[in-house]
Amino acid sequence: MAAEPSPRPAFEDRQRAREAGIGIAPPPALLRPWRPSFANVNDWRDPPKLAEAGHDALVMACDPEPSEAQALWRAAERAGVASRLFEADRRLEGYGWYDALDRVTAMHIRVAADGEWMAVGDYPLPERPGLRAAALPARPAAIRIELTVRPLSGPPATLDLATDLAFAGEAWSWVEDALPLVTADSALQPHELAGLLAAGFFSPSEDADADSWETQRERFDESALHMATRLLLSDDAACRTSLAEAVRRELLWLCPRDRAVDIRIRRPDVSITLGEAAPAP
Repeated sequence: MAAEPSPRPAFEDRQRAREAGIGIAPPPALLRPWRPSFANVNDWRDPPKLAEAGHDALVMACDPEPSEAQALWRAAERAGVASRLFEADRRLEGYGWYDALDRVTAMHIRVAADGEWMAVGDYPLPERPGLRAAALPARPAAIRIELTVRPLSGPPATLDLATDLAFAGEAWSWVEDALPLVTADSALQPHELAGLLAAGFFSPSEDADADSWETQRERFDESALHMATRLLLSDDAACRTSLAEAVRRELLWLCPRDRAVDIRIRRPDVSITLGEAAPAP
């Protein structure tokens, strides 16, 4: 390690080396940028490269659940502070530059409803007897994420991040219990919300009798998009989207390429009309 041009020794290892008469350069002020975790623990991605941790860097000393982490990342990007968030590296505790950085020690989500702010856990939620029949939460007026920031000395501070998304459901639950809260003025689109639901909640079962990963993900994505469309648009729009997705997945391969196909359903009846074949070129 002493011969390496850019060593990153742990503080304790460098101390032992110094006691043994071995000189090792201290690591530069570089840390790995923080990124939100995913509910699917097998969703491995290349970690970001080390980056300079400036004086305004925030070390994530807390570990939010995947759904909370996804909401925090969206809020941090919207507020322009995402580039200040870095992973904690306890190996570096003891180096002056690392110890001087502010720590994010806690995260709290607050929601505004009827002119009052409350913890996300106190937000009024409807009972949910089933995904497609369940009432969805009312869209709040505002959401903010409060980060408790502990400096090297002095009292902790609070960093407020205004945002448009939070999740009121239990972490590590299935999509039916995800309970997304999206502010009334948000421009979030259904496919975007469905992607965030998948990132924060999709964790495939590995039981021997479980469906394949692909089938589980396909069903989750369909349910997530249905929920997102209901919440952000309407029940009718969600119904149309789900029907279109089902046709693409199950029926499209049966449809002639050169003819229009009209499907009319009035349960329990289904009628199919085939258009004229396109003329040969």
